[in-house]
Amino acid sequence: MSAIRCMRCGMVLESRYRHDFNSCNCENQTFIDGGLDYTRCGGADMEMIEFLPSCEKCGCRLDDKPTILFAYESKLWSLCTPCYEIMKEE
Repeated sequence: MSAIRCMRCGMVLESRYRHDFNSCNCENQTFIDGGLDYTRCGGADMEMIEFLPSCEKCGCRLDDKPTILFAYESKLWSLCTPCYEIMKEE
């Protein structure tokens, strides 16, 4: 899941899967699309968009959870605790 917050109206927008397009109705017209496949977002003023972190394995939002940075296969992953436990066993 990809998630952003429109800082003009405060709405949190999430895209859970490919082509899951969501937008707010304020004057900034903030939008997000793509889920975990890709992230496409925009709005009238890009400085009014806050990107919210999500787990790179399961996609759950991390803005209210502990985030673990884990090096795996030459990549640094941002993970939630359950996904970290799974990946460290692999």
